[in-house]
Amino acid sequence: MGSQLQGRGRKQLLKKSSRLSPLLLISVILLGFSFVFLVPPFQNPDEVKHLGACLFWALPEQKSPEMIAFWEARVVEDMKESRWFRFVGMGEAPARMKRVSQLPSYYYSYLQVLDNRNTLYHRVGGGLLRLFTLDHRPLTFLYILRLFSWLFLSLATTLYWLWCRRREEGLFLFLGLSLIPQWSMISTSVSYDAVLGGLALLFFMGARELVERGRWWLLPLLAVPTLLAPFVKLSGGMFLALFLGFAWLFAPYSLRERLRTVGALCLASPLLLWAAYRGSYLSSLQSKISSWFHGATVRPDGWLFDYVQWASYWDILGESLLFKAGWMHHSLSLFWYTPLLLLFLAALTGLFLLWGGKMATKERERVVLFHLLCLGSLLTVSLLWAGQHGIFVQGRLLFPVLLPLVSLVNDGLRLWERRLEMKRPWLRGFALLFLSLFFLAAIFKLLGVYYGELAAPLPGL
Repeated sequence: MGSQLQGRGRKQLLKKSSRLSPLLLISVILLGFSFVFLVPPFQNPDEVKHLGACLFWALPEQKSPEMIAFWEARVVEDMKESRWFRFVGMGEAPARMKRVSQLPSYYYSYLQVLDNRNTLYHRVGGGLLRLFTLDHRPLTFLYILRLFSWLFLSLATTLYWLWCRRREEGLFLFLGLSLIPQWSMISTSVSYDAVLGGLALLFFMGARELVERGRWWLLPLLAVPTLLAPFVKLSGGMFLALFLGFAWLFAPYSLRERLRTVGALCLASPLLLWAAYRGSYLSSLQSKISSWFHGATVRPDGWLFDYVQWASYWDILGESLLFKAGWMHHSLSLFWYTPLLLLFLAALTGLFLLWGGKMATKERERVVLFHLLCLGSLLTVSLLWAGQHGIFVQGRLLFPVLLPLVSLVNDGLRLWERRLEMKRPWLRGFALLFLSLFFLAAIFKLLGVYYGELAAPLPGL
């Protein structure tokens, strides 16, 4: 009788979610569209660099230094007109500056951003710009590429919505990810991070089905975003390949099914090797791994054991994961971040203290462990990378594991609700309510900084 009532309650919840989801989907897509024009030109991280690389591939095949210098000067003029220098704290633009590479602490030029890695986004973007006449200003091309990122985000969001509406906790998973302002802001910018985040979202939807329900045929399908990711960003592809291995280990396969998946991956291996060879990814991968384990490393006397630096690392990482606009300059007050941090810590505590027994099924246990391993591995590598280079990691680098992070928070708060015998999801409801207010506060912050003369003097680049 109890199971029947439970099943009936689950059906009712799914029915309610199905009624609400289309409206939520449209709202989220429209909110993403607003970020295309809400954020001023070049105010997303590294947007100048990525626009330059796309323009390089859009130019005719016979590229001359004079042609590159001409277009780079046009980009600089648009940066001046859109008040980029003021918004990043430099005040007035240098009068004689004609090249982006002349900016203090900004050494990018069209030629310098190009190598044999990470060029798929720029090539596709350049091909898209070739559909238009080169008589347009670079500012026009920037918005064309932003709309391209938004379309990819809308596709990923729609598929995510279809996946969430089939799940009991789908409402919390959908809104928990969609209401993060930094996700919408970066995913609608001119950046390969926009595409990589969408690919990772598609990957983890399939990976969760694989780990939770053991659908072995999903493994070859997961190879598609895994194959595409390194051509967008090499490090992202490396992590998706690692996560694919984790999914294979945690999936409840029988021996026959495991042999099937191994056979499918063996059949795909020639394609993998060919792609690695054509894109020079083998040498790039070797150099990247070598740089992690040689040269500058995390020393015992380094910042890792400096508690002030340690606190700053987590502060910048968490803050920029939620909202830190511009070139990591504009954020909200501590009031807005603290409740979300406390909810995250409560969820993490719930996972470690309340997991087990009647509180969780074997399927959920596998999913939680899989998500923890993915999140932990990316955090560990980012920590080592920060120690090597003496800089702090931005939150957008965690976008590939954003779905596991949201899922872990949902599971942790859900455990507390069961422990406290709450009849309704009050904790998760409060989390979504506060996240909605946080999203609105971020919107007003952007309006105030960029359109309301509220920008305070900044230290500059």
